[in-house]
Amino acid sequence: ERGESYYILLAGELFTAAGEYSFSVTEYEIPQNDDCKNASVIESFPFSQRGTTIGATPDFDLFDDRCGGGLDSRGIWYMFTGNDKVTTVSFSMPNLAYGTSSQLSLF
Repeated sequence: ERGESYYILLAGELFTAAGEYSFSVTEYEIPQNDDCKNASVIESFPFSQRGTTIGATPDFDLFDDRCGGGLDSRGIWYMFTGNDKVTTVSFSMPNLAYGTSSQLSLF
């Protein structure tokens, strides 16, 4: 948050765990389609997009009657209007850290 002070403690888990460290702080812009109300509109098909979720904020910090709620994911939003045809949606995030997974939700 703008104007907020953040304090960072770097330490070993135990008293005897001391040694060299590497530390960095990076800043990212928040994507324009970071929340449901600002979803990027898909105007026509086929549609394909490459991007990043870096900088995205938690999606469901408040319940919303249009966009659901309850998950602590950080993603970006798109929307389209159906046209009485079968629609397939696919998604992948191949460079995630071990033990994490990607998530596609449709509301």
